[in-house]
Amino acid sequence: MMSSRQLIVARHGERVDVVFGMDWYDHSFTDQDFYKPHDLNMPNTLPMRKSGSREWNQDSPLTQIGIQQAKLVGSGLSHEGIRYSHVFCSPSFRCVQTANEIIKGSDLKLNIEPGLFEWAGWYKAYMPKWYAPQQYQQLGFPVEVNYRNVMSREELDIGESVRQHYERQDAMIRHFLDYTQTAGGNVLVVAHAASVDTCTRLLLGKPPRSDQDFIKLVRQVPYCGVAICECDQGHWEVKDTGHLTMTHHYNKSNNVASLLLD
Repeated sequence: MMSSRQLIVARHGERVDVVFGMDWYDHSFTDQDFYKPHDLNMPNTLPMRKSGSREWNQDSPLTQIGIQQAKLVGSGLSHEGIRYSHVFCSPSFRCVQTANEIIKGSDLKLNIEPGLFEWAGWYKAYMPKWYAPQQYQQLGFPVEVNYRNVMSREELDIGESVRQHYERQDAMIRHFLDYTQTAGGNVLVVAHAASVDTCTRLLLGKPPRSDQDFIKLVRQVPYCGVAICECDQGHWEVKDTGHLTMTHHYNKSNNVASLLLD
């Protein structure tokens, strides 16, 4: 493994279903499957899904704030002089959107890797259906369609344990590092809340967290939270990312006109 390499792992930005509730779909699509946003923080438009718009229920897009968060991370990394030469991304729409905003202005391509998807244990019924790399490219995302993914959607096991999830993510990261070793350069990974830990913990020589500690950590990782690890002579260490925090106040939804009627 090459010396003085960095692994940058970022969570996706704010997601629609968390802000507007899991029933956001029911309030945002007409009976004719036409998307109509009902809040300024919702996406202006959404592309069609192969099996119908109901697929958005399992593959939430970013909010408008989420897009801005991702842009801020991109500018923040640039301002801090943190460079990367390779980008790997979870196939979730929110992750691809986030990665796209982070790298905007560069000539880098996104390598879509299903193996970076979050803990499959969250999905007891069925796994989400994602856009294929070619479809993402047709939607205007800078995706590398010739990348050969390590895992397929069908190989993700909804019965995997938390330990197995750590092992899956670690296998992905070690593959990425080996895959890019000859070319050199830093690696950026854009995925999910737990990814900042699951993609780095075993690399740092630490054991997988317990189920309880895993859940606790997931709830503490902010949108677009960034973790950076650096390798020097084969030894990985966590770097301070204090300048890459992002703080903003909660903005309650309220119809101001109704306040004036009291």
